Amino acid sequence: MMSSVPGFAYSDAMKYSGIVWDEETLDRFLADPLKRVLGTAMGYGGIKSSKERADLIAYLKAGRSEACSRASSGDPSGAPAPH
Repeated sequence: MMSSVPGFAYSDAMKYSGIVWDEETLDRFLADPLKRVLGTAMGYGGIKSSKERADLIAYLKAGRSEACSRASSGDPSGAPAPH
């Protein structure tokens, strides 16, 4: 899935990277953003631990699943339920 946030100033490198985000591409990007998208303005060294990347991706998936679930149940915000 390609994603963007309206109004966010993405670098041209990121905008035109052609990346379709899934678990595999996100994992590779998180490991070394500067290598995966040459010319990105993302000044981030990456997450070297494959376990930490897997944990982060699982966390993001869980949040997305919850937001999608809330949106499909009629909550227009799609926001996660408070804990």
